Amino acid sequence: MDKKIKLITATVRPAMFASNMNEWKIQCEDWNNVDLTVAVNTLEEKLLIEEMFEEAKVIAIGDNIGVVKPIFEITKTLDIGDDDILLAMFDDVACIKNWDVYIKSQFEDYTGSILLNDGIQDPITRGLIAITMPIMDGRTLKKLNRIIYHPEYMHYYADNEVYSNLLELGLIKDIRRDDVTTFQHLHYYGVNRRKADSIDHEIIAKCGSPDRAIFDKRMKLSVKERLVI
Repeated sequence: MDKKIKLITATVRPAMFASNMNEWKIQCEDWNNVDLTVAVNTLEEKLLIEEMFEEAKVIAIGDNIGVVKPIFEITKTLDIGDDDILLAMFDDVACIKNWDVYIKSQFEDYTGSILLNDGIQDPITRGLIAITMPIMDGRTLKKLNRIIYHPEYMHYYADNEVYSNLLELGLIKDIRRDDVTTFQHLHYYGVNRRKADSIDHEIIAKCGSPDRAIFDKRMKLSVKERLVI
């Protein structure tokens, strides 16, 4: 049986989401082999997304800021086989043509997670690395106790922690130096990408300093301790 791609995402921007997701569908070679799960805040957003994407499973989680809680709400109960591939994408991440074929090719004779070029982070200069588009097989998600982004965070630095967790567990393959293929992260802090909107400003104001303090505290824990809820 062909391994499934479990495409998961969260949005509070239905229009941006719809535009980007339509492009992911167009550029996918076999959309029938993709299971799409979307987390939103409100019932109104849920109904709107369901209208636009009948194939999607959509969950409403209630009032929330940031991507951590919605992604955690998906992964904690996600139906995923060991060889299936989880891909967490967001409104401002662009795909490549036949992205599904490319992603599946990375897991031939490999189990773990992969770190791709996002067009922002320097693949050569090592620093505080963030996984802006988590990609892993099902058995790796289970080794993480189904935690991609730990729910102690709101938004920031959870993507830095998951990199540290995967690295310490020996479950990450960084292909950025050897493969120039780029899933462009169209973030507001890049030149010729997108402008920060009111949601970005709210997240910066409410999540920046608190999430940094959480990250600094949690990095003093062992990886085993970090994978506990």
